[in-house]
Amino acid sequence: MGWRDAYVRVARQNCGRLGKVDNCQVGVYSAMVRQDEVCLNNAGLYLLKTKGKIAAEMAYEYFSKGNAAYWVGGDCVYGDSPDLKEYLDSIG
Repeated sequence: MGWRDAYVRVARQNCGRLGKVDNCQVGVYSAMVRQDEVCLNNAGLYLLKTKGKIAAEMAYEYFSKGNAAYWVGGDCVYGDSPDLKEYLDSIG
């Protein structure tokens, strides 16, 4: 592994905090909620894949371990993602 592989990638992309395209990092997170408890269970950086594809991979990782969920939520970016919709539809 070279020295460049040890650093987190930064790319020119839409940065919501700045309200413009600039060099930044955008994260995709997965969390489980039960009553009044919340636990982050996965995180990934959005650079080369779509956010929906990252979310679909996170959902696959979660459900393939035998975990269950009554519902899955997300904002419009994830609701419009064919990758995530197709995966969730395939598992019922």
